[in-house]
Formats: sequence, structure tokens, C-alpha cells
Amino acid sequence: MDLSALGGLHVPATGEALPGPKLADAVAARADTLAAAGLTARNRVMIAHPSSIDFVIDLLAVWHLEASAAPVPPALTAPERDSLIARYQPQVILAETGDIWRQGAPAGPGEALVLFTSGTTGTPKGVVLTGAALAARIAANHAAIPEAERRVALALLPPSFGHGLIGGMLTPLLGGGDLVLWPSPGIIGLPRLPEIIAHHGVRFLTSVPAFWALVRRLDLPRPAPLARVHIGSAPLDAALLSWVRDWSGGAEIRDMYGLTECANWVGGGARAGRYTLWDGEAAVLTPDGPAAEGAGEVLLRGPSLMQGYLDQPEATAAAFYGDWFRTGDLGQIAGGEITLTGRLKTQINRGGMKISPEAVERAALACPGVTGALAFGYPDPMLGEGLALALTGPVEGLIDRAKSTMRAHLMADHLPDRWFQLEALPLTDRGKPDRAAARQLTIGA
Repeated sequence: MDLSALGGLHVPATGEALPGPKLADAVAARADTLAAAGLTARNRVMIAHPSSIDFVIDLLAVWHLEASAAPVPPALTAPERDSLIARYQPQVILAETGDIWRQGAPAGPGEALVLFTSGTTGTPKGVVLTGAALAARIAANHAAIPEAERRVALALLPPSFGHGLIGGMLTPLLGGGDLVLWPSPGIIGLPRLPEIIAHHGVRFLTSVPAFWALVRRLDLPRPAPLARVHIGSAPLDAALLSWVRDWSGGAEIRDMYGLTECANWVGGGARAGRYTLWDGEAAVLTPDGPAAEGAGEVLLRGPSLMQGYLDQPEATAAAFYGDWFRTGDLGQIAGGEITLTGRLKTQINRGGMKISPEAVERAALACPGVTGALAFGYPDPMLGEGLALALTGPVEGLIDRAKSTMRAHLMADHLPDRWFQLEALPLTDRGKPDRAAARQLTIGA
């Protein structure tokens, strides 16, 4: 990895700053330390730091040694982390409390990054991205975003998923831009947003619609003008996009379309829900096969596509139609523009956090007294989708018991927002749990 083009790092919470040349030196020194301890090419490294200078140094050091990295949320519960360790089999776990060396498995050919998308209990799904796929994505991002607009970027999102890591951190940093690390400021810290933008001269930031809904709700004052804002990972309504454009002082606002399996962004647009590709190709799946225009499931292919799902050949095969990736998104393509209309998959998108309802149900069914569980999404004005859970069981206080037990098995972001106890779960005519009927029965939406 070429360390000469790195930008610098700034951390508002601590006042730390590390210019690009010093960051390169720190990465090289950390790589030497890891190599001396036994890390070699094609080893696997799990990184459990929060978004921090140490996280960036460790990630780049791992890649400098041509090893594979898997960033995971530091807030994982012990069962969740054990599940990911069993799936990924790292040689070393890098965490705030110190490095943990263990017997692991070698990375696959070309494997550079594994990002886990939903399902952190049971069978986690790890998206395997090669170094070539990451390089293609970063190059496409640099080509689409003028250098002047990404000279100073504010990193607001966790680095354990593609939007936060590839879009928010690596895109500016690997192009020589300075990166201000201020992840997940929360409702208490968020009022400092205009101050931080002005103090650091921030030009670019990317986040999720729920973040901007909260900024609007808090009625924060306008900052020094931004140059570019990306919004993605969840559906964005036109009114919020317009509000962000006004609040930012007329910045280039883009509603972004991307998937972890495509190394994050594949394109964006100035209008909500409409996207032009930055690289690769798009099609829709029709009864006659892929078509360049029309309506159906959106297909994508290009140089940034994943290698596959980690140790899940059946899931990998199901995710492709020939060499086309099946996004699970329903949409229309006309005149080279993609318009999304819905989802085929059951995955719940809660403010950019992708949640597997099946994983939530498995955790619920492990609770004493629970005989049935059905998780489902519902419209939420702040998050895009909220997470609800319907339970059945013969005991009183079932919901309170389930809440207490599930907190030990699921990270807080995967716990339901709304809970219901039913006499029986609604079923389809084929005898399968009916999520839409459960939502209508309990919430009426």
C-alpha cells in the first residue's frame, strides 16, 4: 500500500491531530510491530476499535502487510462477537484492551476486507471484498467527487459497515484529504455540528437520512457552507433532501445508492430515489433475463463487486444471476437512470443499520416462555424503518422477560423499538409467518 498520499486525521473529542506524513510513519511502525509478532500476508485480523486514530492506523497497517481485515462494532455482546470470530477465524483481534493472538484460518486469494452485514447471531453473512474491488471503488469515487470537495471530510458513521468505512473514511483519506473523526455524536453531541464544520473547514460529509432528520428536528443553525453532502443507506424523501441543501448553504447534495456487496456506492443523484451509476452496469431482471431498461429486480455488475459471502457458497450462488449481482431492490431503469420502488428481501433498514429479522427472532425464541416470534419493520419518520417484534407465549410479563434476556444476546441497535404479545402469529396461506399481516394487526400500517 502506498502511504505517501494519505491525508491527516483530527479528533474533535480529544483534540488529537496527526498530519498525513506522521500518519504514514505511524502505519509503517504499527505494521512492523504486527509483523514482528507474527502477522503475515493472508492472515486474518479482526479490528474491534471504535472509529479512532488507532482504528485507522491498525486497518492501514494490516493492509500494508497484505493481510485481511474485518472491522466489527466494539459494542457487540459476547455471544455476537464469538459468532463472528467463529465465522471469520482471525489470527489476531485488535481491540482497545490489547491485541489477542489466536489460531486462525488463512484468508482466501485476494481477500482484503470482510464486512458483516446483518445476522450477527446464528450464521453471520460476511461480504468478502478483494483489494482490486476496493481500489476500483475508491477510484470511481475520486473520479465522481472533485478533489476540492473532499479536501476535508467529516466522518460521522461507524467504520464497521461500508458506508462509514469506504464512503466516509477511505474515500477522502486515500485521496489526500484530511479526515475529522466524529462518529455517532448522538443527540447530546450533535448541537456542536455547525461549530465542528466551521472550525475544521469541513467540505464533505456523508451520513444517513435519520441523521439529517435529527439535525432538522433540533433546528441547528446553518454552518459555514459545505461543498458536498452524501446521504445514503436508507430511503430519502425529497423534502428532507431539499432541507439539507438549504441548510448546507447550497452544497452539492446527492442521494446515494450503494450496497456492501458492491463496496458501498455505485452511484447517486440530485433527486431523491433516482440514481446515475458512477461505474459498472445496471439492468433489471425480467422473465426473459437481464434488460438494460424496464422494471424488475435491479441487477449490478462491475469491478467493485464482492468476491462472495464468506464460507457460504449457496448464499453466494443465490446472490448472482450469471455475473450480475441481485440487489434485492425493485426498480425501474430508463434513460440510464435507476428509480427504486421497493425491496424483495426481508432485511430491515433502520436508519442505515441493516437488521435481519430472522436473527432477532432466533434471539427471542431462546428466551424462556417464548413460543413464537415474528420481527418486522414499520414506517418511522426519523429512522425510515423501525423494528417491531411480536411474541407468543403462555406466561404473563413475557415481553419484560424477553427484553431482559435479549439484551445479553443482541447489540442495542438490533433490539426492537416496539414489542407486542399476541395469542397467535399471523400466517400466510402457505402456513408461513406473515410479517405484513403482523404489522397491520399491531401497528395498523
